[in-house]
Amino acid sequence: MALLSYLVATALADRYKIDLDSDRVLKMAIFHDVGEAATGEIATAVKDLLPAETLRETEHRLLSALLKGLPAADEVEKLVREYDAGDTNSALIVKFADVLDAVGHAKDRLNTSFPEYLERRAAWFRAKAEAGSPTAGILSRWLTELIDEWPGRRRPWAPSGAR
Repeated sequence: MALLSYLVATALADRYKIDLDSDRVLKMAIFHDVGEAATGEIATAVKDLLPAETLRETEHRLLSALLKGLPAADEVEKLVREYDAGDTNSALIVKFADVLDAVGHAKDRLNTSFPEYLERRAAWFRAKAEAGSPTAGILSRWLTELIDEWPGRRRPWAPSGAR
């Protein structure tokens, strides 16, 4: 995640001259899933069935308990909350890298592309772009290109023979 986040941040800075704090991106990538140390990896399909705020607040309470007394606890909690909100360039980059990571694992380990997941994530980035984020617009286009160009990918709702 940290490597993917860094590469995406570098590409955005180089190609689009977006001003980014690479250290913040890297820290966020490292800590974004620390709450899962307490909850375990909850599948996206299960997360989608739970009230988002309830799940986030539970993870934040568990994160606070895990970090209690550590010198960087406040900084880590702020980074995780920023990531969850997805409203900053840093958070968008790390969320995009998280999608790439999930897609890579699915393709490599399960030989699938989880098209429904990709479509939902692309829609999330499009909504952020429509709300005024140029960075989300770029990431949305990149994700759409990945979806459209995925080798052998067929939408399950398309007619037979259609991709």
